[in-house]
Amino acid sequence: MFGYAAFATDRYSIRTPAQHTEAGDNEDGSGNSVRSAYEETAASLETGLTLTGDDRLEFIVDATRADDVRYPGAGMDAPKDDSDSYRLRYTAPAAGGELRLESWYSKVHHRMDNFSVRPLTAPMAMAVPARSQTLGGRALLELPVGESWDLTVGADYLDNRRHATRFQGPDSDAVNSVNSYLWPGADLTDIGLILEAERSLGQGRLKAGMRYDHVQAGAGKADRDPPSPMLDSPDALYRAYYGRPAGDETEDHVSGLLRYETPVGPDGLMLFAGVSRTLRTADATERYLAMNHPMNPAMRWIGNPGLDPEDHRQADLGFTWVLTSLQVTGALFFDDVKDYIT
Repeated sequence: MFGYAAFATDRYSIRTPAQHTEAGDNEDGSGNSVRSAYEETAASLETGLTLTGDDRLEFIVDATRADDVRYPGAGMDAPKDDSDSYRLRYTAPAAGGELRLESWYSKVHHRMDNFSVRPLTAPMAMAVPARSQTLGGRALLELPVGESWDLTVGADYLDNRRHATRFQGPDSDAVNSVNSYLWPGADLTDIGLILEAERSLGQGRLKAGMRYDHVQAGAGKADRDPPSPMLDSPDALYRAYYGRPAGDETEDHVSGLLRYETPVGPDGLMLFAGVSRTLRTADATERYLAMNHPMNPAMRWIGNPGLDPEDHRQADLGFTWVLTSLQVTGALFFDDVKDYIT
């Protein structure tokens, strides 16, 4: 079910899309029921205001509520999965180009357990309330330089904080004993600087870009001990598997891109080639997850706080051919990965 309302004038606009979705369990090829049912409601409020001339201010709110989400093959379901996000954008002409400012904030409250959406058949009732908060912003200035170059300079900021604790108990009315600090106050911050340049070269277009990232990561609650002497703190688990506690990590990344595309031969045929280097820092789960089991090591899942960033060095060569009613694209690419994170 989907609904939509909108109103606009020369200066002001408002849109309010909303939808509600329900699904039952699927059925596999043998006629067996597969857990996949869920119920979800999502709504947005999107407003825009033209201030003076071409200046534009936009504010967007998104809210999603999901209930009784069943996961196939998992030991838990999600009776609750709520998320809210807020985004503010501003665009304006500047120095012969365009200035774009954007900020956003989102929060997620998620709960997993093994008794709300299914009968409790496991030896212990377990529940995992989790929360994630993300704050970010970006500033970009696009402007022409001389008669040939189009330049984009900018900076962005991202901070993500996550915490999740797994509780256990003898039944669904007494799930209050800490089993594991799954995300022990994980906090990842990324400050980035952006530089891109583009110009005509012969019949084609040359694009070059560079990005610098300063990453800081930590887990402020990694030293917490669960109440049971049979269960270890996240730091104790990190030491057992990797020989070190969480600590505070700092990374500095430089990524780059060089790309050229040009029309050749028949009308609509475009060739392109590019080389790039991209680094991906490990996320909160890969670094800090501390899912413990006192008796069975095979049921543990322990992140590594000291992971190096995943390093991709790529090259690609290909074409795009646009015909009257058909587009054909082909590409050959190479990706050399160092410090791959599984």
